[in-house]
Amino acid sequence: MYYGRYQLLLGLLEWWFGLLEFEELTHTYKYNGKIVPSVTQVMSRVGVRDNDEAPFNPVSGGFFVKGDTASNFGKALHTIAEAMMLGKTVTYDPQMKPWVKGVDKFMADYNKDITVEETETMHYSKIYGYCGTWDLGGLFKKLPLMLDWKSSVSMPKTAKIQTAAYEKLRMEKLGIRKIGHRFAVRIFENGYEVEKRFNQKTDFNKFLSLLNVLKAFGK
Repeated sequence: MYYGRYQLLLGLLEWWFGLLEFEELTHTYKYNGKIVPSVTQVMSRVGVRDNDEAPFNPVSGGFFVKGDTASNFGKALHTIAEAMMLGKTVTYDPQMKPWVKGVDKFMADYNKDITVEETETMHYSKIYGYCGTWDLGGLFKKLPLMLDWKSSVSMPKTAKIQTAAYEKLRMEKLGIRKIGHRFAVRIFENGYEVEKRFNQKTDFNKFLSLLNVLKAFGK
């Protein structure tokens, strides 16, 4: 496939000219050894993103032990959704079944139009000086698609800004100019919600404003 070959070529070029690293423990990205801001860090540090370490409270009342967070649950759900989209067998806590049904419903409605090309892909923008990891990249009805999974109790107000930043990273990685589809897919118990954005450049301009504020006043 054209996109797959192009992605491989750009990946080799990136490996040759620059090294992007991610430290899980500190959630820190480094490009050629220098710490660089990520999409979520930009939004968090300028105060527009909710704290993802808040306690997780699903509609059913929750089943996680004390101390578990929304971030922990989100990671688990991301892993399950990714495996399901790739057609892999996945095991999970039986109590997560309502959210698995939500992913199932999304796939039943959208999977026929989606071609998955990559998951959990990180990239550094040499143009804008930020990095990030998007959940799923591929095609939707033969046009570029960037998809971000959400596990929050409601669709975050920042979803369109966040997905625009990831989309721009993917466009730079693939060397394409045409803006395609970007989905924020919120999975909840026994269902899903999709927030779509198509060709709305103002969303990325808002992210750039946040990035510039961080560069000017952040540490």
